[in-house]
Amino acid sequence: MKRSVLLGLAGMVVAALAVPANAATISFSPSTRTAQPGDTFLIDVTASLFGSNGIGDYDLTVNFNPAVLSATGIAFGTSLGGPAQSIQSASISAGFAELSEVSLLSTAQLIALQTGTLRLATITFRALALGSSGLSFSGVQVDDANALPLSVTAGSGAVNVGVPEPSPALLLGILLPLLAFRRRLN
Repeated sequence: MKRSVLLGLAGMVVAALAVPANAATISFSPSTRTAQPGDTFLIDVTASLFGSNGIGDYDLTVNFNPAVLSATGIAFGTSLGGPAQSIQSASISAGFAELSEVSLLSTAQLIALQTGTLRLATITFRALALGSSGLSFSGVQVDDANALPLSVTAGSGAVNVGVPEPSPALLLGILLPLLAFRRRLN
């Protein structure tokens, strides 16, 4: 009797572990970016799903160093239905951008729409000054199409704003006169 109870419990544990977890990974693409002061560039906020009923809504904040970067715009993706089939909200302040979206689509429509890596939004940044800025998420809440919370793993990123590299023509323009001057000395 004890043995059959133990085998039954072991079977339930194995079955529970075999069921895929409802989870999502939120990340930046590209995760690392190099820019020059004054450059404008795009960073995507993406999601990957694991065993879920799609993403029905999300609310998150993207954090960055306001001395190095300025967020200048947010464009939502179409993974939750786009502007006609979702409610979207975004705000930008020094050092962070807040994004939220709620889909008005059915579970079946979302599952059909959400394949592979999803682009939730694209943030436009401007490089302000030399330095480095981490990109991170905070206050992340992601629910599936049935409004059930998903377990979320949040990635991070970085933007390095550096001194522009000199062009090869400029380097040759400096190097050739130096070589000619050295020849004269010899």
